[in-house]
Amino acid sequence: MRIEQWLCNAKPLLAAAFADSPIIYGENQQNTQQLVQLEAELLLSEALQKSRGYLRSHGEKPLDSLTLATATRLLQQRANGHPIAYITGVREFFGRDFLCTADTLIPRPDTETLIEHCLSLPLTANNSTVLDLGTGTGAIGITLQLEKTQWRVHCLDISKSALAVANQNARHLNAQVEMMFSDWFSAVQDKEKYALIVSNPPYVEDAHELLAQGDVKFEPLSALISGSDGLEDIRKLIQQAPTFLETAGWLVLEHGHTQHQQIQQLLINRGFERVQTVNDLTGTPRITSGQWAAGI
Repeated sequence: MRIEQWLCNAKPLLAAAFADSPIIYGENQQNTQQLVQLEAELLLSEALQKSRGYLRSHGEKPLDSLTLATATRLLQQRANGHPIAYITGVREFFGRDFLCTADTLIPRPDTETLIEHCLSLPLTANNSTVLDLGTGTGAIGITLQLEKTQWRVHCLDISKSALAVANQNARHLNAQVEMMFSDWFSAVQDKEKYALIVSNPPYVEDAHELLAQGDVKFEPLSALISGSDGLEDIRKLIQQAPTFLETAGWLVLEHGHTQHQQIQQLLINRGFERVQTVNDLTGTPRITSGQWAAGI
């Protein structure tokens, strides 16, 4: 079987497997076709250990039996619902490839909006200190440090397995970040003050139907669920963050699409100013931030 033939055969299998899962592909038919093509190429690239560009320029090349068997196995895993990021072990985020395992959340395009918002904030100094809470793969903290090389970035997580992945990504991408094992702020010294605290915390209700759909059902629950309304961890972060923020420092949180008004009020009640919510690329409220007002 040739490369182009395998790709052609794989696409309808992928499309059929996820036709009823808008969490994976959404409802836009053109978007579905593009993503199915992308996933077919990613799976075959993994089997061949070649780039997607190679597939496009060598479509007539036949696949040997071992490669064909490997590609078929990977395709079946994906058709059974396994996230492609866990199958290939990699997910692109903000133009960089991050290693990804079942011990971490899969970095998503929505979170790139968080990065852009953080980069737009008027921090007090060029060499500001930044804290990434619940770093997972390290995608947020590492990306911020690589985009702002003068920033001093601390990445923490309660999962030692996730921290191991984040450390691998930091080494792979040559990011100068400090990793910390911590249950939120528990290991952070009170004397340490940050110009920016950022987090993509758990924010899914513990009985939400989302937990049984798409990629989410394979991801670690500890990084997803946060009480009956999804705000348990966010309340804790908003309450505790001022202890570790510089005067005029910023707290930036990713959240679910229906939670922004509640989070805005929580920030205002705690004493934050300049509270605002930013939509992601789909127009969904996704990021809410506030500036600590003490002494302003």
